[in-house]
Amino acid sequence: MWAEEKAQKDEFAAEWLRQPDPFKAALSIVGPANVGRALQISSQWVLDSYVLTRQKELIEEFGEDYFLPSKAVIARKVLEVHENAKTSFDKLAALKLYAEVMGHISKPDNNKASGGLIAIPITEMDAKL
Repeated sequence: MWAEEKAQKDEFAAEWLRQPDPFKAALSIVGPANVGRALQISSQWVLDSYVLTRQKELIEEFGEDYFLPSKAVIARKVLEVHENAKTSFDKLAALKLYAEVMGHISKPDNNKASGGLIAIPITEMDAKL
C-alpha cells in the first residue's frame, strides 16, 4: 500500500467514525473538487480490512465518545433545522431543543426517589393544633 493511500485511509477511518455517512467522510478527506474520488472511496473503503481495523484501533485508543460531535456542533445543527423548518411548530420545537442542548432549560426533578410524594415538615405551630 502506498504511503499516501495509507494516510488517506487513516484519515477516512477517523472521519467515518465522526461522520456516519461514508460519502461525506470521504468528501471531507479529498475535498469537494474530487467528487468522483470521494464516491470511489465511499463505496470501496467501507469494506477495506485496513480501514475497519484502523477504526477498531482508534476506538480502543480514544473511546467511542471521542468521535461524537461536541455540544456546539449539535447546537449548530439544531439551529440549521430551525432555519430550514417550514412550520412555526417545527421552528419552535427546534428552538426548544437548542435551548435544552445549551442548558438554558433545566429538566424538572420529578422526585422519583420518593415516589412522587412531597414531604412537608411539621412545624411547632402545626404540632400545637
